[in-house]
Amino acid sequence: MTVSTPEKEALSDWRSRAIAMRRAPAATFAVRLDEDLVKTIKRLAEIYGVSASQLVRSWIVERLTIEAEAGGLAQPGSQFPDDTERTVRKEVIETVMEAVPVLVDRVVRELFSRMDREVELLAEGTRG
Repeated sequence: MTVSTPEKEALSDWRSRAIAMRRAPAATFAVRLDEDLVKTIKRLAEIYGVSASQLVRSWIVERLTIEAEAGGLAQPGSQFPDDTERTVRKEVIETVMEAVPVLVDRVVRELFSRMDREVELLAEGTRG
């Protein structure tokens, strides 16, 4: 399978972050969570093959990356006051994050639909 340049970059970025996640953190940040959330985090960590700490740390790093590139930490670039732009950026990020589950589900269904069609075409090609 040939992997396109953007996909290679994404994989490389993921591997770099995964390696960075394995290093011992420089500081501890305590967060209190209810028991059900902790169980869910541990279950997801097991599914993904990482520790719960690595999973939560990766989520924090991902969100900080979003904030640095497009959110409250991003360099303001409009003619409006910085606080206005940051408020708009925050609202946009929250709206996008709310839409993520629906978008992921739609993309996954489309991906598997395409894969099903390709398998059918391959099967037809071997029969003919």
